[in-house]
Amino acid sequence: MTVKTLRRGSGIPSNSSQCENGNMRVRLALAALVVCACAWAEQNMTVDQLLSFIRSSVKMKMPDKDVASYLAKVKLSEQLDERTVEELQGEGAGTKTVAALDALATASASLPKPQPTAPKPAYKPPPPPPPEEACVVAEAPADCADVFPAASNAATV
Repeated sequence: MTVKTLRRGSGIPSNSSQCENGNMRVRLALAALVVCACAWAEQNMTVDQLLSFIRSSVKMKMPDKDVASYLAKVKLSEQLDERTVEELQGEGAGTKTVAALDALATASASLPKPQPTAPKPAYKPPPPPPPEEACVVAEAPADCADVFPAASNAATV
């Protein structure tokens, strides 16, 4: 028989014995830590993701050794070519980062080339609401009369 008493000032009962699911909490925390460590250990990246990471690290002025140590854990899913490495070096990647990128380029030589990204479609503004469109169409001949005098004659015929 366990003796339940009230904690001082809280009104919450406490057991004099140890919490029964304390071991389960520790196991769950360790399992979560192992999963995170496995996910962190080897990151698979595409070349686009790698380019984005390097450019943002240069922009944020991250230390070269930190970027290089992170790249040592990265595994690419596409081929990284020397031209891309040179472009990143020209954009401000440090010497250790470039060395790590060279290692990634040689390790990914047998992988497929990256797929070209489709260009973003040009922005097309939505059409104006029907009342406004009717107003614009009605005013168009008067506005064009100064620029195109022949058009104003044709509109009046």
